[in-house]
Amino acid sequence: MAPPGPPASRLGYRFLLGEDGRARGRPVGVTPDPRGALIVADELSNTIWRVTPPRAPPPPR
Repeated sequence: MAPPGPPASRLGYRFLLGEDGRARGRPVGVTPDPRGALIVADELSNTIWRVTPPRAPPPPR
């Protein structure tokens, strides 16, 4: 299953670098999950990240 639309950068360097310019992560694999999030394997911190889009604000009452 291919994602809709053209490729777009969403994680960018700010996700990977701390304020001191040192690496906070080193992603080595990315895959979508069934609910639309991205699963990112990070070898620097030995962590699996689940990245989701921002939630829409609730409708006004």
